[in-house]
Amino acid sequence: MVTPFSGWWIDTYGHRAGIASAMAIGGVGALMTLAPHFAAIVVGLALCATGVFIAQATTSSYIGAVTRSDRALAVGMYSTCYYVAGARRRAAIDLLAHGGWPACVLMVVLVQAAGVAIAFTQWSPEQATAGDALPETGV
Repeated sequence: MVTPFSGWWIDTYGHRAGIASAMAIGGVGALMTLAPHFAAIVVGLALCATGVFIAQATTSSYIGAVTRSDRALAVGMYSTCYYVAGARRRAAIDLLAHGGWPACVLMVVLVQAAGVAIAFTQWSPEQATAGDALPETGV
């Protein structure tokens, strides 16, 4: 349900706004899980999941929009790195085990901030259009 809306958001406001929104939603959701009330924890987890879906849509869209050739390879490499990082993240969580849930939430918020920093320093500020990303055929 959120992915089609995020596509519209990206088309309207750009990829940087999309990733910033995703990370803000996910970060707020993570912080909400620290609340002592069950309802706030449930809403926080829902917001975290929403942020992940928006981030996935945004990054996949950005890769497709800026890649001039071998688009499938670029998206495949992104997906591979995403899942390898997810597997490695488990090791990082083990290192934070002594800090409990608050330490895990801190790690999530720091990763969200790193994602925004990467997008705003490495992503092109101009919004690429799908037509710009098509490889030239030479015909």
